[in-house]
Amino acid sequence: FFTDRVFRVFDRDGSGSVSLEEFLDSI
Repeated sequence: FFTDRVFRVFDRDGSGSVSLEEFLDSI
């Protein structure tokens, strides 16, 4: 649940994957 929620928050561009840049920008 937690990881799925975080994944959705990080996946801002809706690409279906979280890039390193998206991840760092979201922290």
